[in-house]
Amino acid sequence: MRCSRKIRVEQLALGRALLASGKPVEAVEPMRKAFVFSDRMPGLTHDETLRIKAEWEHTRNEAVLAKLRFRVGDCLVVKDGPHAGKSGTVERLLLNHLHAYLIQPAEGDAFQASDVQVERA
Repeated sequence: MRCSRKIRVEQLALGRALLASGKPVEAVEPMRKAFVFSDRMPGLTHDETLRIKAEWEHTRNEAVLAKLRFRVGDCLVVKDGPHAGKSGTVERLLLNHLHAYLIQPAEGDAFQASDVQVERA
């Protein structure tokens, strides 16, 4: 039990330090480990586990944002894929999707595109 607690504490500290130093992608795995050890020890509904889970989810979102080139409000044009040639404004970021940009064209329905399919308009 002592070894598991030590791993949880060390991984949580490492994840927090990496996130604070602007390395969210590298912070995801230590935060995941901290959550898993917390889940197995105090339990899934324990306050500490829920707090660590929220930190892990925040870290995952920050890691995705670090990889995306554009943000809400950016005007993009699709250069590849089924929507090639369409353009519009990023309405929302769908962080848990491959096609993370929800783009609203001037006319018509919104559509999704991935980071590799778009460029700034």
